[in-house]
Amino acid sequence: AHTVGRGREDRVRHSAEHRGVEQPGEPAQAAEDLGALRTLDRLLHELDGLVTGLDVDSGRGDSRARRGGEELTGDAGVAADDGERAALDDVSLTVRKGEVVGLLGPNGAGKSTTMKMLTGTLKPNAGTVAIKGVSMADAPKAAKQSLGYLPEQPPVYGELTVDEFLDFAAGLHGMRGAQRKQAVASAKRDCGLEEVSKRLISNLSKGYQQRVGLAQAIIHRPPVIILDEPTVGLDPIQIREIRSLIADLGALNWITLVIGVAAT
Repeated sequence: AHTVGRGREDRVRHSAEHRGVEQPGEPAQAAEDLGALRTLDRLLHELDGLVTGLDVDSGRGDSRARRGGEELTGDAGVAADDGERAALDDVSLTVRKGEVVGLLGPNGAGKSTTMKMLTGTLKPNAGTVAIKGVSMADAPKAAKQSLGYLPEQPPVYGELTVDEFLDFAAGLHGMRGAQRKQAVASAKRDCGLEEVSKRLISNLSKGYQQRVGLAQAIIHRPPVIILDEPTVGLDPIQIREIRSLIADLGALNWITLVIGVAAT
């Protein structure tokens, strides 16, 4: 994909340099084309090394009959609308254990809507969602036990320390005693939070607050983790750190990752 993008960029640049200004507006259009291609190349580069597989089927058949070991399925053409226009239309996908899947699209494309339906926070108008074979509509609590979710804005409490918040998150998942302490310790280790565990979350950088959000998503060791634009609003150094952390999480054999990435 990168080679194709660079080839197109070279052709646009060559054309812009040799066409001159015979037709007003052409250089500006060429510059726009170059900008769009560079943005696409950057986004593809961000996903490179993270995305390992995606099975998308726009038909309305059940994709589970074709593949085994699915962790997450959205079958029968998942759709959502507000009564006037469709936010999603006939979306079907299957994600298998150990895969890291990126959903790439511009703002308003439906990435967050898709993730809200996959996590059970938004009911689809049509279709079904299943986590490890458990229907989100028929048994939502059981399905959500296999999910970890980090929305675009990390659901953290700034007045708590990292330890206090993760202990609270573990308690929400029904953990008690030694299991709870072990879950907090494992989440801190996996997300690189051990050195800041006693600090207030409000005093952490946005990059570390995002790490805390990731830690609460994995604290109960769910087989499926959904991250909605996990690097939005971060500076370049923080983006690299979070990207590296996601890659490390993706290497864990018990995790399946679905990541939303905005094309802006």
